[in-house]
Amino acid sequence: MLARIAIAVVFAALLALLPGGARAEGVELAQLSTQRTDEGLELSFTTRFDLSRPAEDALHKGVPLYFVAEATVLRSRWYWRDAHAAHVERTWRLSWQPLTRQYRVSNGGLHQSFATLDEALAVLRGQSGWRIAEPKDASPAELAIKAC
Repeated sequence: MLARIAIAVVFAALLALLPGGARAEGVELAQLSTQRTDEGLELSFTTRFDLSRPAEDALHKGVPLYFVAEATVLRSRWYWRDAHAAHVERTWRLSWQPLTRQYRVSNGGLHQSFATLDEALAVLRGQSGWRIAEPKDASPAELAIKAC
């Protein structure tokens, strides 16, 4: 008999971090879904947000903006607090390249350039197929999805 496990995926909305710790306001989570595959538990999400005028001005003055997404998988236990089965975090960096007049989105060692800010933000507004848990941590159970 399989143990009953509840997995809660907590998505921390994308945060645009400026020097001094300013955070993006008005981030709306439009879509959030999980899917079990042979490789584990995958998360897909879409958000809606626009950069504020001060954030856009800072970007054009050479200040990179960072966007962070976090997901935590919790295993429900009847006798104690929920156990953390997995925790993942992904960070994107948005910068303006004045010499090429392009926006650059970086994720780890991967970089992609865009001609317009709207094209760059479109990449930052969603993610699909992000593996957040290994197969052993995503055994068959109920899913409870919470958005923050």
